[in-house]
Amino acid sequence: MPGAILWPREQARYTSDHHIGLWLNGEIEIVKNLGTMQIPANPDWTEDPYNSRIHAAYYQSMGWAYAGEAAFRAGQFDEFPEYVKNLILDFATDNSDGGQPTHLLTYHDGTNAFRLSNIAYWYETYLKPEAGYGISFTDEEAALLRNSLEIQRDQVLYQLSQEEHWAGNNHRFFHSMALSSYASVFGEVDPASALHETDAASLLAYGLNVVEEIINTLVYTEEGVTSEQSFTYHRLDLGLVLEAIQSISSQGYELGVDFEGLITRMYEFDLLSRRPADEKYDMYVSEVGDTFFGGLSGAFYINQVARSGEYLSPVSQWITSRGKEGTRPADLNHFEQSGYVIVRPEYVWEDDRDMRVLIDATPALHSHGHYDNSNVLLSLFGERILVDSGGPYSYDNINPFGYDFGYSDSLKEFYFEHSQAHNVVLVDGVSSDSDTNILSVTDTDAYSAVSLQRDFNYVINVPAPELPDGMTPDLYQTHMRETYDTISMERDVVVLKEAGVTFVFDYIDNKGSGSHDYTLGWHFDPAAYGLTASLNPTFSQNGIHGDVAFAGSDGLELGYFNGFAGEDRMQGWVSPGFYEIEAAPVVELQLNDLAGDAWFAAAFTASREEAPELVMATETTDGGGYLCRVEYDGYVYEVLGDGQGGCVVNLLERPDPATIDTGPRPVAKGTNADDWVVGTEGNDVLNGYAGIDRVEGGAGDDRIIGGFGDDYILGGAGNDIIYDLRDSNTVEDGDGIDRVSLGAGTDRVVNGSGNDLIRLGAGDDTIVLGAGKDRLYGQDGFDTAIVNGSKSSHTAVVRDDHVLLWDRDASDGDLGRNYLFDVERITFEGSYDQIFIDDEAVNLYEACIGNDTYVLGGGNDIIDCGAGADDVILRGHLDDFDIRIDNGLLTVIDLNTSDGDLGTNQIQNAEAINFTDRSSGTVLFGSEAGERQTGTKGNDVVLSSAGNDDIRTYDGDDSIQLGEGNDRCYAGDGFDVLQVDAAKGDFSFFARGSYSVLWDRLGDNGDLGRNYLYDVERIDFSGTDTIFIDGLAINAYADGAGSDTYVLGAGNDVIQAGEGYDDVIVLGMAADFELVDLGTHWQLTDLDLSDGDFGSNSLYGVDKIAFGDSEVIL
Repeated sequence: MPGAILWPREQARYTSDHHIGLWLNGEIEIVKNLGTMQIPANPDWTEDPYNSRIHAAYYQSMGWAYAGEAAFRAGQFDEFPEYVKNLILDFATDNSDGGQPTHLLTYHDGTNAFRLSNIAYWYETYLKPEAGYGISFTDEEAALLRNSLEIQRDQVLYQLSQEEHWAGNNHRFFHSMALSSYASVFGEVDPASALHETDAASLLAYGLNVVEEIINTLVYTEEGVTSEQSFTYHRLDLGLVLEAIQSISSQGYELGVDFEGLITRMYEFDLLSRRPADEKYDMYVSEVGDTFFGGLSGAFYINQVARSGEYLSPVSQWITSRGKEGTRPADLNHFEQSGYVIVRPEYVWEDDRDMRVLIDATPALHSHGHYDNSNVLLSLFGERILVDSGGPYSYDNINPFGYDFGYSDSLKEFYFEHSQAHNVVLVDGVSSDSDTNILSVTDTDAYSAVSLQRDFNYVINVPAPELPDGMTPDLYQTHMRETYDTISMERDVVVLKEAGVTFVFDYIDNKGSGSHDYTLGWHFDPAAYGLTASLNPTFSQNGIHGDVAFAGSDGLELGYFNGFAGEDRMQGWVSPGFYEIEAAPVVELQLNDLAGDAWFAAAFTASREEAPELVMATETTDGGGYLCRVEYDGYVYEVLGDGQGGCVVNLLERPDPATIDTGPRPVAKGTNADDWVVGTEGNDVLNGYAGIDRVEGGAGDDRIIGGFGDDYILGGAGNDIIYDLRDSNTVEDGDGIDRVSLGAGTDRVVNGSGNDLIRLGAGDDTIVLGAGKDRLYGQDGFDTAIVNGSKSSHTAVVRDDHVLLWDRDASDGDLGRNYLFDVERITFEGSYDQIFIDDEAVNLYEACIGNDTYVLGGGNDIIDCGAGADDVILRGHLDDFDIRIDNGLLTVIDLNTSDGDLGTNQIQNAEAINFTDRSSGTVLFGSEAGERQTGTKGNDVVLSSAGNDDIRTYDGDDSIQLGEGNDRCYAGDGFDVLQVDAAKGDFSFFARGSYSVLWDRLGDNGDLGRNYLYDVERIDFSGTDTIFIDGLAINAYADGAGSDTYVLGAGNDVIQAGEGYDDVIVLGMAADFELVDLGTHWQLTDLDLSDGDFGSNSLYGVDKIAFGDSEVIL
């Protein structure tokens, strides 16, 4: 043999200078996307902190071992060869008698291959006598290792024999490379097996043949594109090809694969598919299939290729040099074998014009992708607009909602579970129990990925549109067709280059007689906010502003959700990392119970400077086709479908650059000076441009753009759309259902009637709320909402990310239910009352004179509520906080930071603390004057002060701090406790049946007065003394350390009095009871039930019983 084949995938990642440097800095990367492993200072390399043999920890243990190898090479771990010997013997011991470890180490077939390859590498490098490290094996150890290797070898051979299961899958590469390394390194081990030939050379040849076979099925070699339907796996497969070069070609073996050309083509595809923002780095990957959303999967291999400089095609050279060298790629790149289309009409890294449209029309081959077709992804300005949410493997065993997403389920099931929000049309919904599932899979009983293929066909056309003289081609069109049983699907994707619009049309041809439901979910980036269930929604994200238009056949219904959308609908999420999910918005189009054909249409665009103006009008033609007219920024396109799957796109009109500033416009427009622009009674498009403008929309559904300058905009009547993303503006949106979007600057909005959507930008903005149900997004800055009405006539409900303000009194103008996001203050006209909403790290609120509410946010706050009846709202549950009074200052500490750290807060002059979990009760503070303090049905805390107070806490287990004065406490149901900051001996206590009296007879404690207690179950004094007041049927009292008093109630009680001088109070005469000494305790039984049954009571450690007419000393 020319030499030993060594294929430990981990080894290549841990012994390079780069990774030794990572270790020296205190951390090292872990394979399998498990993040980074922290290396402690002065580590004991012989103690593996990841010694658990679970599946994931295996890779971490390997990571620890290779970090130790890096330390060995740096001269800091001389015992490494002996450590490696013990490590592989541990593995051998763990699987010496059954083919698999006793733990879950090789539940995953790939782990078995990795371990066999690692053992081959370590034995060849450090353990065999020729390695020169003086390592030897006893006869017993050699036999143990030999037996383990045979078991592992046969397991790999078995996996290789399962060709139908592993055909075209990267795991088959793992198995074949592991077998090749085993045959080369351990040729002296008898390779006898019932599955294959008996000599090492034959095993090696078999392994190498499979390697060649798998490379030609794992990758479409002519295109250099993975067949695994995942861009993460494209990079990982690129790594496998690199390793084949390093492990096979370098040893003198030859395979029938052009390795250099294949890697060059794979690297070019990776560069073409990335978002523009990702090209600034050599790490991020497009989010297709089993790809972590925005993750770094496979970055090691891409960086290895990039740093080598050996695999650059002319196109790759042009992209990596930012256009300075090489050949510019085509605007539309069609990969016919794999089924991908990448439209990149402009490569402009720093400009706002860059866009990418990626069409995924791949055939269904593997479990790492979606078994859907014609998915569309869109990026503009380096921002994802339409996204793919990741494939099934990303969610393996994530189980966030009680589901089992692991490979223990059939591929078909999690195919249905995970393909709903991928921008494709679904037929008859999704159900893992039904045969009529997504687009009618042909073999509903099969469980393997290979047999789940459908009758699939797609066609892509790139026509040259007829344009007027002097115009250049402006659009790129793809056409795809998929056939499922009696239903055929047609999808056209049109990219309008100069207009920056992507148009998607779906036509469903139902050749059968049955009715069907059709659902199309458009899946947006998690950062997009503002989307709604409407035909023309807008959204914003990370500084860009998008507009969307939807249409469809008669009966079109719209829906919207963000995140988990129902018990059997895993929609609206992406995979930001391994075993993680994140909510993302989905706009859903539905056509239900249609017997004939159906169609959907959608158009998408965005802008950074100001909100776009996208309009789409549709109608059905006489022949059953459709006509769509798309208008954007002076461009007008006509999309004509013939009802037979054909689609023609024509550019009807575009702006003339020579006259765009001075030529006629359909409505009034401003200039760069200070203008007064007035609309008509119809639907206008008004633009003030630069200058300090006054723009009046008047009646009609208007679109108003303020432009540069501090503008005054009046929307007027009608459903208006108002944009002004520059400077400081004053906006009166008027009546109607309006949408207002403002940018940086100090803006003022006077909101009229109607259910409006208002987005404020950075800056300290003010909005006067009008009638209707409005949604307000404040964003950065200190934003204030002004309410016409009193605070007492409104209810403010605090949610996790917004405040719901509800006008309960419509007499002063019905403000309805308003949803306020990122608003820092709400003021009420005609009063000094305010609501402060804290979302900053540290805040200092000075005293105000109204009845104010303070909603605490993150960080440490200092609040002086000042005069008035003020309250503080905390997001969470009462039990999440430590509430105490230190030196007269109320301190509130957040103990549960898992839902956000509210910090340590100091509060003065507050009358109550409420919680967003309203079931947890409230905290009430008394004042110097007598007052009524009213709690909730939850578990309340009342801190009484001076004065004669009336305290009512109702249901719940309440805690009441006794203050000065003569108080009445009505505690209600629950187990209620009175806290007394004084010694029990200073008080007289009287039980009166329905109530009790606690009297500070000495007055040495600030005169806590004579207090009447109703439904209080316990009184705690300073020290360890307690009074128990029984109001339940049966009670058992545990030991008390102090001198305690027990008031017997109805039912049978067991009292373990414990230490101290303890007494029992009985509400009755001594003659009505029988007292018997049982040796271990006293038994007290009620003989007269006419005044209530006090039961038979067991008294342990009681020193005295006080009846109504006498006392008994025990």
